[in-house]
This record gives sequence, C-alpha cells and structure tokens, in this order.
Amino acid sequence: FIAWNLGVVVRITAKQRERINRLFHRVMFISANDEWKEDEHKRDENGRFSSSGESSTPKIPTLKGNELGRYKDIKELRSKARLYALEHLAGKKFKNESTGNEISVAMGGVKHTIVGASEELIKTIPAIPEILETAKLLKTEPDKNDDPNSLGVEIYQAKLMIENQNREVIITVKHWKDGRRYYDHGYMKKA
Repeated sequence: FIAWNLGVVVRITAKQRERINRLFHRVMFISANDEWKEDEHKRDENGRFSSSGESSTPKIPTLKGNELGRYKDIKELRSKARLYALEHLAGKKFKNESTGNEISVAMGGVKHTIVGASEELIKTIPAIPEILETAKLLKTEPDKNDDPNSLGVEIYQAKLMIENQNREVIITVKHWKDGRRYYDHGYMKKA
C-alpha cells in the first residue's frame, strides 16, 4: 500500500495499514464520545499533570543551621564549608525540576559563594543540591564578560528555611556552548 505523509509517498504493509486504521478509529471514537473536563485533571504549578491527581506543593529545603558542625569563627566555618563541598558536591550534577536542566557543581562556584559571604549564606552550602533541584528559572542574561564560549547566565530563585527563618536564595548558573551548566554563585535575602 502507498500512504501520503506530508506530501511524501511512503510504502506500508497491509498490517501497518490495518494498525493505522484501528488507531485512527479509536482516536475518532474517543474524541466523539468523551468530553474533556479540565477540573478532573489536576495540574502542578508548572501546568503538568500531577501523578497523584492533585497539584503538588513545592518542597522547600530546610536546614537547622548546624549541618557543618561547630565552629569558633567565620574563618573556620568557611573552611568547613569548603571541605563539605569538596567531599559531597564537587563534580556532581543536579537536575532542576522546573527546567530539566542538569547543573554541575564545581569547587570554583562554591568558593565564589563562600568568599565574603555572610555566616547565614555559608551555612546553606549543604543544601546546594536541594536548592538547585527546586529553584525556578527567573531569567537569562548575557555573560557580563562577553565570553564567546558562554550562552549566558541563568538566574534562578529558590525558597529555603534556615534556622526557622524563611529565606529566598538567588543562584546564578553559567550556561556554556557545549551544553554544560555550572553553579556559580548565590546570595540570600529574607523571604
């Protein structure tokens, strides 16, 4: 048999034609006999259908504030944060739930965050995986250094609970022409 597909002749077997006809008639029957009731098909905040039938509540990373252990001063806290990142985060990728983008964590990005950071921001280092996974993409900007290998800088926002305080974390992720994305820097403000 010969079938037309977008103006192109395609040869199909009798079995393939029979299957196509069955599928076509099934689709036609369903569309003629079923009415779509939007309120019966719950969606999450991104418009996707929820597997549980109810809209999902976004998870918020929660920290007690003592995940890096005790420290005597900010210098020791920075050292503990660097060591934690080296052992648990460096070289790993985390998938952002809202975009599907895989974001890699390199020590350079973590060091950039730690240097000159407040004590509260340093304490968020153990939550980087959850922050990257739950953050929402706000915008994409051109690389401020006009790096020819960069497609731009993505700005993400995530909610975070630290020491029983709601915070908003802003993260920058560098997107390279080869497709890689690297966590670069974050800062925090009261939510």
